[in-house]
Amino acid sequence: MNKVAITGANGFIGSYLIRSFTELGEEVKALMRPNSNDELILNKSLITHLDYTNLDLLKETLTDCNLLIHTAALTKARTKEEYTAVNVDMVEQIVDIINSLEHKIHFIFLSSQAAGGMPPMGKLMKEDDEAHPLTYYGESKLEAENIIKDKCEQPWTIIRPVSVYGPGEKDFLQYFKMAKNHIGITIGKDKLANFISAEELCEIITLASRNEKAYKQVFNANDGKAYFQEDFLNAVVDSMEGVVFRVSIPDLLLYPVAFVSELVSYFTNKPALINFQKVKEFRGDNWVCSIEKTRSILGFRPSPNLQHRVNQTYSWYKEHKWL
Repeated sequence: MNKVAITGANGFIGSYLIRSFTELGEEVKALMRPNSNDELILNKSLITHLDYTNLDLLKETLTDCNLLIHTAALTKARTKEEYTAVNVDMVEQIVDIINSLEHKIHFIFLSSQAAGGMPPMGKLMKEDDEAHPLTYYGESKLEAENIIKDKCEQPWTIIRPVSVYGPGEKDFLQYFKMAKNHIGITIGKDKLANFISAEELCEIITLASRNEKAYKQVFNANDGKAYFQEDFLNAVVDSMEGVVFRVSIPDLLLYPVAFVSELVSYFTNKPALINFQKVKEFRGDNWVCSIEKTRSILGFRPSPNLQHRVNQTYSWYKEHKWL
């Protein structure tokens, strides 16, 4: 049986991992910063509050754990330096700590599709393809991956999920809010992307945690199917049984939107929801990757059912009054 420590446990994916591992009968330490919002954690007794910069306390916390899943990360920031401080420097500190432990601990790092970048049209991005991230966020995740590969002396596994949705997720919530107001927005035309539900991502992570063949490996994570933007929008609209006025925004119009958003960000000192970094991703037309390696080594057998999972997400949003 594993004793699992999960950083960023109060986050969307972290909270799912807590449930996944406790349901497997494994002991979980839900690590989160003091004063963080813990509404997604059902069993508050599992929570361990700590400041990740307190390295001595973090090391002490991990002394009886044999699995560490690092989900804590910064996904929105105003500067490259802010991404680096959290997504790179903290990973390097964690690697130093687990290297100093006297016992074996499996380190699973939650990276991102953004670290690998986007393949040419008609191709699927593979884990061993040359990485070319488009954004500061992607660059920070790739730099963290390289630190793990170069410096980690413990068994490690890197997971690169695509866009993750499901109950409790806040970015995709905006799609539902707009649909509730009878507005459906797509960007450009014929853009392909992968998605994965939080449940499916947790399945991949648990499979990796129980398979020594996952050591020193990078795995893409998606549900095994490529979708057009319209597919996800249609699933959202169908889940609500509503009608929306559909608007397709040309790629070039994203730049003035990003300009205004960044201007507001400057005065509010908060990360912009749509900035020039995000525009680089939005303009991409082939955000798809291969999970052949994930299937063959980990035994992941996805059963894509976007509509069913979007229905579940919508029901959760309603039940918890997020919509």
